[in-house]
Amino acid sequence: MRGAMAGIVATGAMSGFMGLARLAGAKSEAPPRKITRIALEKIGINPPGPLLDVYATLAHFALGAAIGAVYGVTLPKSASPSLAASSLRGLAVGLTV
Repeated sequence: MRGAMAGIVATGAMSGFMGLARLAGAKSEAPPRKITRIALEKIGINPPGPLLDVYATLAHFALGAAIGAVYGVTLPKSASPSLAASSLRGLAVGLTV
């Protein structure tokens, strides 16, 4: 459960970073929105923009929670990973999707 909560917090941080990038002028579609849009298009669903944003946000946080949960259960109970190590793992996950 702790891993899932950590994943949600990390996803919130990543979402904040993407929001700042958008405010700074980033023109590309945010990765969670793009991935969600493509996945929905493949199954014949084309929601309007605001609804797509809701789906993308839900999918993004669900994935973050799931990855955090898996990460949490794979660590030994006595392990307490450093912030740097956890951040690098999070970055690696972000780069793979």
